[in-house]
Amino acid sequence: MKRLLYLLSACLMTFGFSACNDDDDNLKLQDISVEFAVSEAGMDGETVSLGLKLSRATTESLDVTMEMTSSDVSDADITTTPAMTDGKITVNIPAGQSTGTFTVAKATGKNPEGTAKFQILSLSLTEGYKIGTTKEMTLSFTP
Repeated sequence: MKRLLYLLSACLMTFGFSACNDDDDNLKLQDISVEFAVSEAGMDGETVSLGLKLSRATTESLDVTMEMTSSDVSDADITTTPAMTDGKITVNIPAGQSTGTFTVAKATGKNPEGTAKFQILSLSLTEGYKIGTTKEMTLSFTP
């Protein structure tokens, strides 16, 4: 009986030690996804702040480039912070942060109507980062 107990203990220890594997160095975090905080927003005042969100805080400074397209609203109808150039806006998200924002304002003397669509085009970092599912956001202007 003792012999059987020793044999069983030896088998369990063998399986126990072989199950422990030091592959922790091969573990990789999932890519950080970058997307709009909402898919639709409305602008009934003079300005609106719009957000980008990350699935977790970035470890490096990240630039997110977006493009505005619209058949209703032109670049001259609005101003953005950061400034829009050739229909594109680049928002910087500093290291350690998980959100970024940009502001859209009605240009002086303009009263845009209709909608404008913003789409995430690219990320300055590609290794470990990806564009998330909410990559488009529609901004509606009301007079």
